[in-house]
Amino acid sequence: MLTYRMKRCTIERKMTTNSAVKRMTAIHEAGHTVAHLRLHEHFYIGKITIVPDENRHTEGLGEFEEPDFGSVDDWRDEVVILCAGFAAQIIFGDVEEQATAGASSDFEKAQEIVSAWDLGPLTDHIETAKILLDEPRNRRAVERIANELTKVETLDSDDLQILSDIADGKATEASYARFKLLRAGPIGSKE
Repeated sequence: MLTYRMKRCTIERKMTTNSAVKRMTAIHEAGHTVAHLRLHEHFYIGKITIVPDENRHTEGLGEFEEPDFGSVDDWRDEVVILCAGFAAQIIFGDVEEQATAGASSDFEKAQEIVSAWDLGPLTDHIETAKILLDEPRNRRAVERIANELTKVETLDSDDLQILSDIADGKATEASYARFKLLRAGPIGSKE
């Protein structure tokens, strides 16, 4: 049986039900997810959610397998993933001050890694995340994941992979609709 150590990426903001904040939280979490799928494609993603957690004072949360890195390149990619939530918010029009406030815990973790591995200025990694997520297929993936996340509030690894595949042209909306029906089980079944 496989076990996964999970790391949590969170977006911290004042707790709110504002639809614009909910949308930017979805974009933030989708940014982390797409960067993770592109840079650490062989690592497991548990889920992402935009259900506020008052105990943690968070608007969103992503659970990802915490890899056991050995190379500087792996750590560099990890820093880009941590910066990707912020980068997605900026790319999709959030005000930098608000995006920065939401990404403060991500930046703290990223700065620890940058300092420990002597990876240069954090701003360089933020720019790399922006370049990565501004690629057309990655913008499509962030948009598609964020749209679905805004509707259902929590997505698991299967959802995330299929939505990414839709953005890449490897799957269709119809196949995702069939997947959701199959997962829901027979009509009238009780679980």
